[in-house]
Amino acid sequence: MLNFFKSLFSKNITNEKIVQPTEEKVMSNNAVNAIDNNCVGPVMRAGDVAQAAIEAAEMDNPDKDISVEDKVAYIRISTDNELILTQKSMEECLGRQFKMNEIEINLASFAGQIDVDSKRVRFYFNLTV
Repeated sequence: MLNFFKSLFSKNITNEKIVQPTEEKVMSNNAVNAIDNNCVGPVMRAGDVAQAAIEAAEMDNPDKDISVEDKVAYIRISTDNELILTQKSMEECLGRQFKMNEIEINLASFAGQIDVDSKRVRFYFNLTV
């Protein structure tokens, strides 16, 4: 029985046929595109904090093109290389006091690296090849 489950998780099943992933697909999806992708930012559960983060991202990063993908259950906010969200702008957008750890509570995932303190959260990308 255990071998049966191992075989299910180690292979992709499509139309009742067992298909092994090709090495070419893995390389094209991961390694090649990773070098070209400098996007950073939060992926947040949909709600008032995510909506405020969209507005705050535009306020705190005025020289950046901010991209927003609304996937109904979550929202992806991104830009190239660095994105900063400050406590001041989050409070202004929400109309209430805001502690930066609320970002972490609503954070489903993120792209890049993250640096958090009591006044701001910074998503950034450092290329080290």
